[in-house]
Amino acid sequence: MVAKHRKMNIIEEFIFKCINSGTPDLTNVEGITSFLKINDVFIRGRIQEFIKNKVLIEENEVLFLTDTGKDIYKKGIVPSNPKQETLMFYYEPMFHKWTLKGGDSYLPEGEELFPLYNEEKANEKAANILFDEQEIITIGNQSGAIFETESVQFVIDDIVVPYIFDYTYQRFGEFWVYDTIEDSIYCRVWDENQNIFREDIQSYLEEREAIHYRRKLQEEMQEREEYFHQIRRAFVQQQDQQKKKDEVAILRGLPIREAFMKSLKETKHKLMIMSPWISEKVVDNEMLRLFKNLADRNTVIYIGWGIAKREDLEDRRPTDALLSRLKQIRDKNGNQAVFVHWIGNHHTKEVISDHSYHMLGSFNWLSYRGDYNIRDESVYKIENLEMVNEAIQHTENLFLDLLENRKREIWTEEEVRGWMQEIIRLDTQKQRRYSLVSKVIQEVKEREELPLLHEICTLLITAKTSFPGLSDLVLYLLYVDNQSKQLHQTLRTVEELKPTLFQKISKEQQEQLQFIQYTPKSQRHSSKRKKKK
Repeated sequence: MVAKHRKMNIIEEFIFKCINSGTPDLTNVEGITSFLKINDVFIRGRIQEFIKNKVLIEENEVLFLTDTGKDIYKKGIVPSNPKQETLMFYYEPMFHKWTLKGGDSYLPEGEELFPLYNEEKANEKAANILFDEQEIITIGNQSGAIFETESVQFVIDDIVVPYIFDYTYQRFGEFWVYDTIEDSIYCRVWDENQNIFREDIQSYLEEREAIHYRRKLQEEMQEREEYFHQIRRAFVQQQDQQKKKDEVAILRGLPIREAFMKSLKETKHKLMIMSPWISEKVVDNEMLRLFKNLADRNTVIYIGWGIAKREDLEDRRPTDALLSRLKQIRDKNGNQAVFVHWIGNHHTKEVISDHSYHMLGSFNWLSYRGDYNIRDESVYKIENLEMVNEAIQHTENLFLDLLENRKREIWTEEEVRGWMQEIIRLDTQKQRRYSLVSKVIQEVKEREELPLLHEICTLLITAKTSFPGLSDLVLYLLYVDNQSKQLHQTLRTVEELKPTLFQKISKEQQEQLQFIQYTPKSQRHSSKRKKKK
């Protein structure tokens, strides 16, 4: 029995208001009748109807709103008199599936029955069908009917458990499809009653009949092998063309600034920016904060600037204060995280985020905001890996040329430290970088600056790329600086971050480790256990 809702009239609204107020004189039939001055028969009849529809309850001649009553009172609706509604369901024994009856069913009239169904199985399974109210509601909802118990749309007063009264048959369409690209075969089954594809039947058939259809298909494929090959080749070409389109996008106007700011938040390892000019109006506190956030995540930033052929000819130099603030940005380990260089004689505007994408165009990244008074600018964003790597190679080469020239000028510990921190974070031209690093290490050895050598050694240990001369540097410190506490700290760092290298050193230099009284971590734990015993 289902009761549908309708809009509440003014008398019904006052009845609900009286009961909802909780006032003793207004929560019974006599009090409401006296207050509204309406015939007792009319009020009593409406209240009895509300009680029957489960929106009111009466206890000791006192009326209360049920939860459903409170809900419909807020929405200004009331249920009508319940009516019986009958819905017909199909039950499929093989798949334990219930569906609302949709179209007309029919007997097969000599057609071959679906092999999954037979009357014996249907009788056997139908005899054990169990129903409950929630199951019927769920089936109805899934089939598109509204069965929500005590909703404001329908109030279900009673549900009669259905029963099996007849057997029927339904037409299904069975299709076997061969995917030329994936070289796979699969089944599709169309349910004409529900107008849907049936995944349960499809899976059942694929498990049992796919091999059969695969054999039949192989015979045809032998005859049409070249045809299938042409299809695959055309598909691959189409995919390649689409991929190239997807990997290159053009940005105009405000989206350029948005993409740039996004790179300042999402870059994980290295961000390179080429901009002819650097302005404090653009590289403001907000951008410096974003740079610092990147540094805190161990991301390094390289900035190249300068359009004039000589630095002293630049008429729009960044202020010394701004360059100093950029230089002072450090990562969590205290290492310099932002490196700014005058490149000179370039008008390129480029951003490279990790090995992910490369942006280039007319937008001056560090001297034009582009978020107000927007002028016409355009930028290509390229995500093709080969093109991105080429841009990285070209840009890093510019920085590496500068570092090689600066190598002749670095003398103080701070200059050596900054130079080393910068060169080891680059990715390309490894042999050239290794050669430059080796020369600097040799110069520091000749100057006998052992504390600085320890710092360089620690930088190389923590670098993401392996440095071929690291083992020789550790051995050098092991023998030359064997009385310092700093050596023990360096060895601990090697042991923690380069365990394979440490195992090699500890095996070949066991006596020297004993001489400097360094105990490997595994042996330290062992000795502690012995002391406890």
